[in-house]
Amino acid sequence: MPCASRQIARALGGSPVHIALDKKTLYHAAATLASGQVLALVEAATQLLISLGMKCNEAARSPEEIAQGYQGRSRLAARVLAQDSAGTTAELERSSAAIKTKLKVRVGNR
Repeated sequence: MPCASRQIARALGGSPVHIALDKKTLYHAAATLASGQVLALVEAATQLLISLGMKCNEAARSPEEIAQGYQGRSRLAARVLAQDSAGTTAELERSSAAIKTKLKVRVGNR
């Protein structure tokens, strides 16, 4: 991958990888499937939250926040399984601080 392509990928939050020319079609097919499924799941979750009485802007934000929560729990579980007590404590502190901040914002907005 040329240097500029790697820089663009990193600037967009990606991790550049080399894919053989004869495998690029498979890579693009996988990316297309994954991105479409994620969008459909987020939209379905948003519509369910709206049906529960959430405002549209709150419902649109919630699936992303839920996903971020699961990512945090996954990182925490990985540290526990690796018996990384310092990392586990740090992850718990970060997660706790993030939750407290979100609660303050949400409670303050009502």
